[in-house]
Amino acid sequence: MFVKVQYCRNAGLGNKLFPWSRAIVIADKLEYDLIDPVWFSPRGAGITRGGINYAKSLGKIWLLKNFKNREKDVSYFKNFDLFHSKFSLVGNLDEAFKVMQLEGNVNLMFGWNTCHNFEDLYDYRSLIFTNLNKITRNRSLARIEKFRKNEFIGLNIRTGKDFIKKGSEKRGYYLTEIDWFVKALNISRELYGKLPALVISDGGEKELEKILKLPDVSLLHSSNAIEDLLVLTKSKVLLGSGNSSFSAWASFLGGMNTYSSVETPFDHFKIVGNSSKQIVNTL
Repeated sequence: MFVKVQYCRNAGLGNKLFPWSRAIVIADKLEYDLIDPVWFSPRGAGITRGGINYAKSLGKIWLLKNFKNREKDVSYFKNFDLFHSKFSLVGNLDEAFKVMQLEGNVNLMFGWNTCHNFEDLYDYRSLIFTNLNKITRNRSLARIEKFRKNEFIGLNIRTGKDFIKKGSEKRGYYLTEIDWFVKALNISRELYGKLPALVISDGGEKELEKILKLPDVSLLHSSNAIEDLLVLTKSKVLLGSGNSSFSAWASFLGGMNTYSSVETPFDHFKIVGNSSKQIVNTL
């Protein structure tokens, strides 16, 4: 039996990880064959809206050269019979298990926009993290390795204009303002010690000038999104953009205490299970 993911071209890495992770669970636990996902996303709006570092947009926004395929996965384009195969569209693991119970052996496809929370993934965090490292390119893994050695405060600051600012008449998800990151970093250093801070962002030095002026704060100069995400998972504490699924994934995989602003809490992602000691809150 086969399992695959349904991707929208406009979806970023965080949103793509939800269906991919569920497909990985089905593939590894129930021995389904996973069809290679297409990570590359030529998203026009993500770039034309502005507010980002254009020099890094291919790797960070379009996800060019972020991943390699797992050796045991199946190429959709080399198996032409798959074009005529029926797949049952499901949103999360609970739905998948119900479909299998009712229909028996059935091919599954996880939708990209149906369930953007972690409630069904709590028991599989280690499995997901292991497989995410397996598909990350070796060059990226080597760069990430050095961040295991020293403690730091991670800041995931989204600057792209796909989020809206407070007071805007537009409809959409609010941006976690850079002024909050300045305040939250000072508070975090009082709570967790005066640790160095590392900024991971889709913006450049121009957009991040206010936070980069603070003492012992540096910007990670990476080339792609998966390096950014995996470095964030090494943080001692995470200050994230509360409406960003990218920040939410860093928190879920890393298991560190995580904070965002009161206006942009992480609540809707349901990052923490009942038995977890991880703190996900607002400052």
